[in-house]
Formats: sequence, C-alpha cells, structure tokens
Amino acid sequence: MSLALDTLMDSGLGLHSAQDVERFLTLYAIGVDSSVGMESVTITLSVSTTDEGLERALQVGHAMLASPRFDPDAMLRAKKDRALEYEQRRKSLNGLTWDALMRSATGEDPRFLQMQPAHVEAVSLEHAAEALQAALRPENLEVVICGDVE
Repeated sequence: MSLALDTLMDSGLGLHSAQDVERFLTLYAIGVDSSVGMESVTITLSVSTTDEGLERALQVGHAMLASPRFDPDAMLRAKKDRALEYEQRRKSLNGLTWDALMRSATGEDPRFLQMQPAHVEAVSLEHAAEALQAALRPENLEVVICGDVE
C-alpha cells in the first residue's frame, strides 16, 4: 500500500502534473504528509486557516480522492526508493535489529515485514492503484479537521 501511496503523491492530480501540484502547494503553504500503518492509510494536509487556506487544502484532498493519477514513472521511482531502502536496511545495525525484532514479534508474518525486492517489482501499477483506491473509498474515510477554524 505504501508503494501505491508514494506513487499517488508523486503523480500529479487530475489534469495537473506533479510539478503543477507542487507549485500550488508551495504557493498556498499547504503541507502534505502521508503514511501507511498496519490498519490505516493517513494523508495529512496542514495549512493556515486564514486566507482561504482551509478551502484550498480541501480542494487538494478532493482532487486526491476524485481524480487521482498513478503515473508509471512515479511508480518506478517509488520502486527504486524501496530497493534502496532495502539495501540500506540490510547494511545497518539498526535495520538488521529491526528486521530480527519484527520477525520474532510477528512469527515471520510477511504482512509485517519489509517487502523483498522481488515482491516490490511484482506489484503492478494497476494493482497498486486499485488497492489504494479501495482504501480511500468514502465509506472507509474518516476526515478530521482540527485547529482554529473560523
């Protein structure tokens, strides 16, 4: 799922390229962060609530849900990032310790372990997009707005 989320975040939205979206986010000081947990996909939009910031952030959120793009080049970049992360983890004491701990704690359940490079390469763009879009269906969403909203 994280591969699909990284691809979405680096693909642009609707008719807008990734560069166009990045310029919009920068122009209106909208921060975007995303993560995948064991039971959730989280997309956080941070913005000042003055000067129509909340409205613009909600427009970005709407575009992510209504007209997501999954660019093949973005998927390739995400896969390369995963391969690099895998190699770096294999070369560090922290990475090896984390891997051993997770294997022990989960009974080597592959759902909770770092994906092997062969598994990452086997994920298709279509499969990744379908899985993420299923997680982001309206009936699965929880929208939280917090802060000093006028």
